[in-house]
Amino acid sequence: MRPWQVEAFQRWAASGKSGVIEAVTGAGKTEAGLAAVADARRRGVPALILVPDEGLVDQWREAVESAFPGVRVGLPDRSRALTAPEQIVVCTAEGLGKKRLSAFRDRGLLVADEIQRLAVSDLADVVFPRTEITEKLGLTASYEWASVQVERTLRPYFGEMIQGCGYRRAVDEGILAKPLVVTVGVSFSGKERDEYDALSKRIDRAEQKLRETGVDLSEGIYESARAIDSGSLAGEIKYLAHEYLEAVDGRRWVMSECTSKVGAVELLAAGLRDVRRTTVFTISDNMSLGVVRAAKGAGLRANAILENDEPGPVLRGFSSGSIDLVATSRLLNEGVAVPTSQIGIATAAARSRAQMLQRMGRVIHPVDWADRTAFVVVYVNSTIEDPFVGSRAETHLDELFAVAAERHDVGPAEAAALLADWTGRVADRDDADENEDTEPADPPHSIEDDWNPEDAILDIVDEYEGILTWRELREVLPDLVVEEALMQGVGGLSWMAVGESLVGIGGRRSAGVEDRIRTLDMLAQLFVSYPHEISTDWLNTVIASALPDGRVMSSERIKQLWDVIIAENTGQSVVAVTPDPGEDVSESDVLVASGETDRVKPETRTPVKSFVGAADNRVVRAVVDRIEAMGGQVDADPSGSTSTVLVTAPDGRTSLITIRGGAWGHWRVPKADRTIADGASERDAVVLVADEPGSQSFYIIPVGPYSARIRSVMGAHPTLYRPRDNAPIDIETWVIKDGLERWGLIGLAPTASSQPGSSTQSVEGQRSVETARSLDPAVVERVPRPLDLVWSQEGELRVVLDYDGTQTVGFFNPDTAKLRIDSAPGAKVLSGKTFRNPAVAAATLKSKVKHRTVFSVGYDDWLVDENTRQTLADYLG
Repeated sequence: MRPWQVEAFQRWAASGKSGVIEAVTGAGKTEAGLAAVADARRRGVPALILVPDEGLVDQWREAVESAFPGVRVGLPDRSRALTAPEQIVVCTAEGLGKKRLSAFRDRGLLVADEIQRLAVSDLADVVFPRTEITEKLGLTASYEWASVQVERTLRPYFGEMIQGCGYRRAVDEGILAKPLVVTVGVSFSGKERDEYDALSKRIDRAEQKLRETGVDLSEGIYESARAIDSGSLAGEIKYLAHEYLEAVDGRRWVMSECTSKVGAVELLAAGLRDVRRTTVFTISDNMSLGVVRAAKGAGLRANAILENDEPGPVLRGFSSGSIDLVATSRLLNEGVAVPTSQIGIATAAARSRAQMLQRMGRVIHPVDWADRTAFVVVYVNSTIEDPFVGSRAETHLDELFAVAAERHDVGPAEAAALLADWTGRVADRDDADENEDTEPADPPHSIEDDWNPEDAILDIVDEYEGILTWRELREVLPDLVVEEALMQGVGGLSWMAVGESLVGIGGRRSAGVEDRIRTLDMLAQLFVSYPHEISTDWLNTVIASALPDGRVMSSERIKQLWDVIIAENTGQSVVAVTPDPGEDVSESDVLVASGETDRVKPETRTPVKSFVGAADNRVVRAVVDRIEAMGGQVDADPSGSTSTVLVTAPDGRTSLITIRGGAWGHWRVPKADRTIADGASERDAVVLVADEPGSQSFYIIPVGPYSARIRSVMGAHPTLYRPRDNAPIDIETWVIKDGLERWGLIGLAPTASSQPGSSTQSVEGQRSVETARSLDPAVVERVPRPLDLVWSQEGELRVVLDYDGTQTVGFFNPDTAKLRIDSAPGAKVLSGKTFRNPAVAAATLKSKVKHRTVFSVGYDDWLVDENTRQTLADYLG
């Protein structure tokens, strides 16, 4: 037995031989069941193995006969009577019926396979009345039933779940192979988006009203609503639960039947022509037929299994290879035996964890399977399906992401190329294996004879993020075979002299030779003109077009590379500086640095507008224009970052701000922003720009809650946000909505004298600005800021509490000491409520967020200024 099987069996035995072992498809549930049967046989206890269909009867009969040679197996499905010698019985509930089990007297073991497929009515007729069943073992891939009432009936009979083997453990123990996981985003039509938004509002209203009733929602809003809707409770609460579930179901249909998903499958089909079976999981017959038409249009042999169809003929063709792709909404609903597919495509989000696990079970295979597999999830951008926006707990994608060999978020055409490459590499290996089988055996050889130097070189290039020097490569691979391979040429890798260094750029799936050579030539010109300094941001801009998939190098690797080049040429170190304003910086020019190495002279300060990157140009310019309209002055970030600027307010106060753009309500920001409130990376504020056609909205927020939210999201999903993963972080609207036009954070205010077109400042303010500008920005001591306090019209002080990744905004009344909650994303039921003091408010809020009693010191929990982290207690003191 495997380690997980031993552990699960021991837990089952320790639980009084009652419980349900949950283990994913392919992990070996059958062996765990056979272990229980073997244990029963040693004690003289007969065993009944109950399965949901005839196909499983045959599988279990063969397994029992193999495990216990010579033992007679009772098959009541094919016999009217059971005799005493039949100590092991395998059957369906229908086959068992009312038949008496002769060998079962005062005790017996029941092994129920696929318990989630067993009907309560059948069990009530043929199993529950049998008092001789004294030991019960359930086996399932997911201990979860679609109906709350069914679960209430079956769980008490079978017992609690025993953790057996999830996908992560199955992969870690070498049982199942890791698949390629690709997420593909598509967009709604205008009509679909309107329908989605309307249903989302219905859901929010129903949820809010449910919470206001005070009903227990501790199991989660969806599960609680299901329990209410299926229970005997009547009246308003049941109506609200039904309204909520109906809107949730409607929204799911809108996403799952998005017309763009069919188009995505048509483009994906280009990467499916050489794979062994593809299963497309849909939500309806309409979607299945659309997928089949799209697949056929792309040249695949496709068919659909519709709701009322007999699946046998299609599945036989699928198994034999005469059908390449099957689209259906019912493979997971009826326990239909489906051949394992090499590719799975989900066009509809899984409704439950059980459904997600069963979908994965159709694709993820044992490690000894012949082909690599892949799973594609097609989602609608900026919806709850979007893995970067919605909660993956709702779509159950964490189960899939946790076992991915590689994970990519790309468009449909790029996904097709990834699938073709992923499966094609295995096809090449299989062809080689077949050739080896037909040729005489070679004499013994060493490991080095099988070593492929080209693969080894490309592996190192990838480790060095796509660009490295000859010296770096030879230090890792000091082998004459490597040098010989390089002299003969390695595909995807180009070399050129940069000063006295030989530099290579490229890698697997890199840009074309012309792009690589042009990039190296630009790099060489850079070094000839400015051999000692270079801006890391600009160097990244120069080389990004030649790297695989448009990859962006880390700043650490860029600095390391330039240090190596400097060391190989002159032995001097490198200092990153900003460009000389006298030189025009354009796409055709080499981006250069000034000749000074120890400091940036005041006259070399470059206004932001002259060098912002093309991608951020529109957003950064909009922010600069707004700041200057309010009398502020903007200069480049001393570190050279194009998305960070130094702002000087009319009163001389200086602030470093980072600028991020995006569609309203949906900002995807880099993971690196989690550190902008720390140490040398410290910023004063973040400006998020809602960039809409014809207009922009500006949200100015402190770096504290912004960075904290990024860290919270990364901490909650460590498998998604790995160190080398470029997945962006989604910043939700609730994090930033309180910062609309909050320019006071950086000392600006849109007064009449600072409207667009006006630059009036006081003489004292102008003098402070000039003084600040005369300093080296790398060492400038920024003017201390006063507290940034916000008061309501009622004379209440705005306060903030950051807790467990959420931010609550309240208003404190200094006269009465009462605190009113304005917005609480982590505990919406508290929004609008007033508490007798901040301590009670903080304790109640934390308890609601954690779903348990949490005590609070109160006044110290609330901040009056998020930038200075000044607490309410300190302020009042």
